[in-house]
Amino acid sequence: MTRFILLSLLFSSFNAFSAVTAWTDFTLDNGHVFLPVTIEGIESRVMLDSGAQINSINRAFIGKHDLDLDKGRPVTVKGVYDVERRNAYNNVNVEIFNSDFELDSLVESSLGHHSNGMLLGAGFFNNFIVQLDYPHRKIRLVTRDSIDMGKVANVRANSQQGSGMPIAQVEINGVALWLLVDTGNAGTILINRRAASKVSFPAEGQKTNLESQYERTGSRIGGKRVVGLIGYDLLKDFVVTLDYRYGKLHIALPQK
Repeated sequence: MTRFILLSLLFSSFNAFSAVTAWTDFTLDNGHVFLPVTIEGIESRVMLDSGAQINSINRAFIGKHDLDLDKGRPVTVKGVYDVERRNAYNNVNVEIFNSDFELDSLVESSLGHHSNGMLLGAGFFNNFIVQLDYPHRKIRLVTRDSIDMGKVANVRANSQQGSGMPIAQVEINGVALWLLVDTGNAGTILINRRAASKVSFPAEGQKTNLESQYERTGSRIGGKRVVGLIGYDLLKDFVVTLDYRYGKLHIALPQK
């Protein structure tokens, strides 16, 4: 809860003066979205991951710079393949989007090279509508009072019951599957074996139906069985507009 409040305060000036931030450049590394960040006065970069329910700091970054951070309560983290107990840190000084703040409950994780300082997940995406222009490698934040995602959303999506994570319905050869929208996954589509056994995958070059044809009723969809992930390779040609909190999703080709 604390990290959500801090991120809300981080953008308070944005909320007061503008409904949309300026487009900010991001870099892509193996399909992952990165932004510049300063952690405890050290320049680094942060990965944005809509599929992560926690915010993380890289174990290698801590070791490289010999940081002595305030330890919080350890947390149990469930990943795609395993579950483990990890350290968490409080009062970590961070600068991002030209604003300084302290972040609590940063979970120690393995994020590759020490230049990858941290990862922002639900605590970042939950506060705003996030728009990612993958072809032009730009990102901006939009307040919810400036756009009605219930009207403009063009992909059947929702917040998964329990986790609150964004899920979308993808149709593959006539079979409808609920998949997690994961900006931290570099692949195309990852589904479990049970679901895969019911689907004949399209041949190379054959398109899948990402947009579903249906009429929204405004009612909340109940808990759905999520069988996999949607990753960067499926999103890389589009502008993705995501309302994480309410599970609304719009996908479109960029304007020329």
